[in-house]
Amino acid sequence: MSDSKYSRVEGGGSLILAWQIKDKRVLVIGGGYEASSRIRSSLQADAKVTVVCPKAEVNEEVQFRIDGKEVEYLDRDFIPEDLEGVDMCLSTDQPPEVGALIYDLCKQRGIPVNVADDIPKCDFWFMSNYKDKALQLAISSNGKAPRLAKNLRKKISESLPKNVGLAMENFGRVREAIQKADPGHESAPKRMKWCCDLCDLWSYDQLAKVDDTIIEQLVNNYRDSQVPSFSSLVESKGSIIIVGAGPGNPDLLTVAGAQALQEAELVVSDRLVSPKVLDLVGGELRIAPKKLIGSSDPIQQQLNDWVIEGAKAGKKVVRLKEGDPFVFGRVGEEIEHYKQHGYKPISIPGISSSISCAHSSLIPVTHRGVSDKLMC
Repeated sequence: MSDSKYSRVEGGGSLILAWQIKDKRVLVIGGGYEASSRIRSSLQADAKVTVVCPKAEVNEEVQFRIDGKEVEYLDRDFIPEDLEGVDMCLSTDQPPEVGALIYDLCKQRGIPVNVADDIPKCDFWFMSNYKDKALQLAISSNGKAPRLAKNLRKKISESLPKNVGLAMENFGRVREAIQKADPGHESAPKRMKWCCDLCDLWSYDQLAKVDDTIIEQLVNNYRDSQVPSFSSLVESKGSIIIVGAGPGNPDLLTVAGAQALQEAELVVSDRLVSPKVLDLVGGELRIAPKKLIGSSDPIQQQLNDWVIEGAKAGKKVVRLKEGDPFVFGRVGEEIEHYKQHGYKPISIPGISSSISCAHSSLIPVTHRGVSDKLMC
């Protein structure tokens, strides 16, 4: 069996599902921090939430939900009768003996239950969740380290492409329109392939721009078994951003520069740019060929052509240059070239090595009583 293409399944995890609880009755016992989090998650899933807790134990957020009529509220301690007609029970901030009682009562009634901070008494547990329109991300430590899962979720959510939630929301509208136009069961493979091809062809930024007119055009293209490019449907003029890569360490990139690299649909880079900086590129990457003696001008022309080609296709193009492009970087010639083709580029400066080298060595370029002039 050692040469099998399959490996043994490693256990110890949990079955990760998206649980549809719309209009289900969820009982939250308690009114503190954990309760507020459970209430928020349940309301996001369109559940009907009832909170049972003495008013003296209700925190500010839970009181806000109560005052806003987002939840039904029972101002008292839990009693077994509260479980009548309940589809899910979430126990928080309860003494161990009360949590154990709630768990036993739920098991007798076949009600899924979660007793906070008591893993053996949980049929399920809450994951660290991020939601942006149709996009929902969840990370689980399987009950081992909830705080670390939350920190990781925050880090991942901050690195997501801009407008990715809106892109998914709009793609759902496209998919629904395609299914409505061709609802037959036998058409399912065609619909699935066409939608997959569209996802692969269009960027998140392009999908975020989808409107009713574009959806109508996409349906027509589907009927013709064609997957169109975004630029063929929308008269869109691309943009050009010049980004200075700085001395080479990606930590020394400006925030604006790093964001531009992640969001660009095409990045045209000099060969000397650090590979660690190039790792930040989120879209297509084209790197200048190696320059040989006498080949500098043809290669520069090729770089210019790549940039204009991408911009004409409606893409957000980043021209990535090492160091500070405005210091011995030929950027003036490139700007003139872009302007000749009708594009006014945006510039995001990079840290100049002429200054940063001295900085990293703790050598001040100017110093009172020693140096009061700087020549560049």
